[in-house]
Amino acid sequence: MKRKLFAVSIVVVGVVLASSCGSYKDDLYKICHAQRLSGAAPDSGLAGSAEWLKANLSTRKSKELMQQLAVTGSIEVMRAEVAANGVAPCPLLDPR
Repeated sequence: MKRKLFAVSIVVVGVVLASSCGSYKDDLYKICHAQRLSGAAPDSGLAGSAEWLKANLSTRKSKELMQQLAVTGSIEVMRAEVAANGVAPCPLLDPR
């Protein structure tokens, strides 16, 4: 169920078009903490913060990651990126 909600939420995010400067690790942090940072309702999933993410992700790599997640729906892709870039904790992946 959690994977399906994650996949549906990612699809809502879609293609993020705006581009500016910032680090990929910062963007991963933003994705992981999107609900809190955006002020979205705790039970809204990533869909509740989709507009905030569109406005606040700054790297091409993070936008490509969001596109990849929308296509594959694989939570493992996000888990691998977060681990490889030392972003912890990630409430999106491991809600408490």
